[in-house]
Amino acid sequence: MGAAHGAWCVGCCWALMGALFALGIMSVAWMAFVAGLIAVEKILPWRRVATWGTAGLLLGLGVLMLAAGSQAAISHTKVALNEWLIRAGPIFDASLELEFLDMTGPDVREGVAAVREKRPPKFA
Repeated sequence: MGAAHGAWCVGCCWALMGALFALGIMSVAWMAFVAGLIAVEKILPWRRVATWGTAGLLLGLGVLMLAAGSQAAISHTKVALNEWLIRAGPIFDASLELEFLDMTGPDVREGVAAVREKRPPKFA
């Protein structure tokens, strides 16, 4: 169950995390801005308009940031991010693989049985 939630979270939030990284290395101000946009999308009764409006706003901000930025700085940022992804990719793959192995072994069955039977687990 944990692996399924983790995979779902990565699947739905990878772009948001990428955007927050690009918007200032996880700046609190940008995180508050994005949290406000998400709240507007969830609270307003016309979700589709809010979602497309948010997407358009973020796209416009991205274009403005690229247009106003130093080309050398943008190029160097791309190199740094690509280097980070190249190095972090195998770590993430190994972590996900181990998570899947842990979520399919006998300990999972014992843990679920212990919860259902309201007893402490007896792991091997």
